[in-house]
Amino acid sequence: MLARIVAGLSIPGSELGVTEPARPLAVVAAPAAPAAVPAETAARVLAEAKAKEQRDAEAQKALAAKALADKRAADRKAAADKKALAAKKAAEAEKLAEAKEAAEEKRKARANPSRIWVQVAGGANEDDLPKAWAAAKAKAPTLAGKSGWKTPLRATNRVLTGPFKTDAEARAFVNKLTKEGVGAFTFTSDAGQVVEKLSSK
Repeated sequence: MLARIVAGLSIPGSELGVTEPARPLAVVAAPAAPAAVPAETAARVLAEAKAKEQRDAEAQKALAAKALADKRAADRKAAADKKALAAKKAAEAEKLAEAKEAAEEKRKARANPSRIWVQVAGGANEDDLPKAWAAAKAKAPTLAGKSGWKTPLRATNRVLTGPFKTDAEARAFVNKLTKEGVGAFTFTSDAGQVVEKLSSK
């Protein structure tokens, strides 16, 4: 048993006077020099880079052109919309004006329906119309109790009396005035034509 223990012991060589062989040093490999790029490959890479740069420039140019076209289209649409809105407003204003005018005509027609009159005098100066009416009344007793009226006729005015219910009634009245020395004739006012009573001045 002792022999087995002794046999298992390991005694360093330095203690036994035995020199251990030197371990070989590890050899570190120097980095490999980069392989030279062939001239053909460099030219191809440069050409591809230039081509990409040209494509990018064309893409940018196309985008700028599209943006400009879109802006012009938007400007044209805005101008067209503005013009259409102005035309719509003008049409609405015209329609409103026509409606107001029609309403005014109806109001005038209600206030001044078509009527039958007898004209006994005329005059360009409105201030002189009451005098013309008074002169006709002074000449024709038939006008006693009748009212004088006026309505414009281009650059002058009519002096009227009435209204009468029928043409026949108006003609009969004209005949009486003619006999009394007053020149008279029948006149039918249009619906809406303003006929105003003369002042009593």
